Amino acid sequence: MFDKYDSNKDEKLDGDEISSMLLEVFDYFRAEGPIQESSSVGETVKSAPSEDEMQKLDRLYKEGYLSKERYRAP
Repeated sequence: MFDKYDSNKDEKLDGDEISSMLLEVFDYFRAEGPIQESSSVGETVKSAPSEDEMQKLDRLYKEGYLSKERYRAP
C-alpha cells in the first residue's frame, strides 16, 4: 500500500500522499459500513490508534513525511 501512494517514489509519504491514502481508506470503510476485520489482510480494525500508530502520525507531523521503513515498522 505504501508504494501505491508514494507518487514521487522517494520512499517517503508526505502530507499530500498520506491524505490520498487516508481518503481512500475512509471512503472504503464508509461504503462498507463498520467492520471488525479487514478481508484483504486478516487484521482486526481498531477503533482507537495504537501507540505505534500515534508515533507514526507524530513523526509525520514533526518531519513532514513518513519513511517507508517506519511505515513498515510494527
